[in-house]
Amino acid sequence: MPSLSSRKSLRARVAVAGIGLGVVVSGVVVASPATAAQPCDAQYQSALAIQKQIESHNKQPRTFELPAQRAAYDAYNARASRLNSQMAAARKNYNACKAAVRELFELDIKQDPPSPDPTAVAKIKDAAAKIPAGYTPPALSKPTRSTTAVAVAAELQPLYDALDDVSLTDSDTVKLQNVSKPDEGDQDPAYSAKSGRTIVKGPDGKAAVTADRVTPLARVLSIEGFTQLSPESMYFVSRAPLNLQWLSPNAALSRKSGSVAAVTGVDDTWLDKQVDMQTTVEDKLKTLIAQLIASEKK
Repeated sequence: MPSLSSRKSLRARVAVAGIGLGVVVSGVVVASPATAAQPCDAQYQSALAIQKQIESHNKQPRTFELPAQRAAYDAYNARASRLNSQMAAARKNYNACKAAVRELFELDIKQDPPSPDPTAVAKIKDAAAKIPAGYTPPALSKPTRSTTAVAVAAELQPLYDALDDVSLTDSDTVKLQNVSKPDEGDQDPAYSAKSGRTIVKGPDGKAAVTADRVTPLARVLSIEGFTQLSPESMYFVSRAPLNLQWLSPNAALSRKSGSVAAVTGVDDTWLDKQVDMQTTVEDKLKTLIAQLIASEKK
């Protein structure tokens, strides 16, 4: 993601008599991203719009004869002060968005998340528009073993379908919850070592393990503030590695069904750790969603 300049703007100066110079503004932004589909692009474009106003301001005559042109001089400097404040706010919003997305994707300061899929974002936008005006998703209860299976509210079904159609990860090398993707023959962590259960080979010849959400998508949609996000932010939150883990098919089914867990003999300690993990992840998602919402305000 491109960076915004951190150069400070000039402070206003007041002339006592004679010739007064109006204040120019130096809130400079780097060149626009190569494509429109960039993380935090809305915040970036907002900053660019303010920069155009700054450039227009700085091109205006800024020499005033005082005290005769005091009103024009003050108006010019007042606009400079307003643009300074607006650029500072735009830079803050952009950086806050970048920080939130990086945390969602568990990246360091030098890494950028993948650009959103324009087609997926368009579907999410259309689906979000179908949410009835004034609708508020049901409040979430505290995560338990049973909250991994959640019904989708009818009002959110189109949005759920659009978000569920997005690929979670295309990489077999990424770590999820600080755990690498298991190989064929590795012990399945959802079962005790005594069980002898291991990761088997899938139909594609690779280890039968997939990226699965820690907090189910149906619950993600009901996290406070999610439906207020922009389509791009919904895209990032819904597929964030922060909310993913590697699971075998039986482990994934066991999280969703107590009967499957009982039949397959999933380890109770593992199930309890899943609840703790879900609680931690949901708290982080709630915080980052609030951060993204704040960054999207103009």
